[in-house]
Amino acid sequence: MVISTRLVEELQPLVDYIRIPAPAGPYRLRWLVFYLLAGLRVARLRADLVHTMAPAPLLPNKVDLATVLFSQVAYYQVEGAVAGRRARLARALASWLENRAYRPGRARMLSALAPGGKRELQRDHPGLPVIVTPHVLQGERFYPDAQTRADVRRELGAAPGEVVACFVNNTFWEHKGLAIAIASLAQAAESAPELCALWVIGSGPVATFRAIAREHGVAGRVHFLGLRTDIERIYRGADVLIHPATYETFSLAVHEAAASGLPVIATRCNGVEDLLADGQAGCLVERNVDAVTEALIRLCGDPGLRARMGRVGRERALAFGPDGFARAVTEAYGQLLGR
Repeated sequence: MVISTRLVEELQPLVDYIRIPAPAGPYRLRWLVFYLLAGLRVARLRADLVHTMAPAPLLPNKVDLATVLFSQVAYYQVEGAVAGRRARLARALASWLENRAYRPGRARMLSALAPGGKRELQRDHPGLPVIVTPHVLQGERFYPDAQTRADVRRELGAAPGEVVACFVNNTFWEHKGLAIAIASLAQAAESAPELCALWVIGSGPVATFRAIAREHGVAGRVHFLGLRTDIERIYRGADVLIHPATYETFSLAVHEAAASGLPVIATRCNGVEDLLADGQAGCLVERNVDAVTEALIRLCGDPGLRARMGRVGRERALAFGPDGFARAVTEAYGQLLGR
């Protein structure tokens, strides 16, 4: 039985699907409506096992397995202090809900998407077994293709010898480091004239970051492409992904780009460091403009290095197929059901 706000049509005949209506308003309102309505539905069920998957506690009920897609408590430790009473209250409430949900008596087992996330959950929510259920990447969708690359670059105005960086995230552009990426583009272009553009994919605050691009004198080089259903084509047309995020539990964008044959410039976050730690699939950098700029200049000036990193990254990213997740989840179900 699947309880959610939506489920793709081809999966609905395979399960008993209960749709929870959610308002189109802010995220916190949608979350609260689901939290209450789904909690009532689960309370009426005689389920043998309840498994939640969400970036925040999803039910007020007791659960058997909680897959933590984003740890609020761990993120707040990385982000540090915030200004404003409302922000502090929102953080306190989110931390209280997470600590309440992920403790003995409320959950029986937690799962993370990467080894680093497992260590965080063990640190912040002791007393519960924690497993890794690795994220699933659509390897059949993300791959390099020369013809698509040529088509995309022609559509978006990038010449064959030029270098294009891309940034991929929906909504949370400040936390994912778009301002750093824009400033690094401006700084790196002085030493790497072949660096022609930064393609920004997602539906974040365009006006704010367009102004940042103007301040750095690169408004004509930063192209906001919006939320794309053909993101795989954009990866094939680009040369490098820039992802200086504050915090991640896995980073699907980094692994999608790697599977598409792109070297990655990223900060040390969960999942990302497992892919890039030895420097063979990309560059792990500090979260500042100078560090990203240095890596960008290095990659711009060495097409052979970009190609080698792309091959290694693709090989590593393709390890995240559906089998690993399915195996880890079914093993956990067996333990929880006493088999």
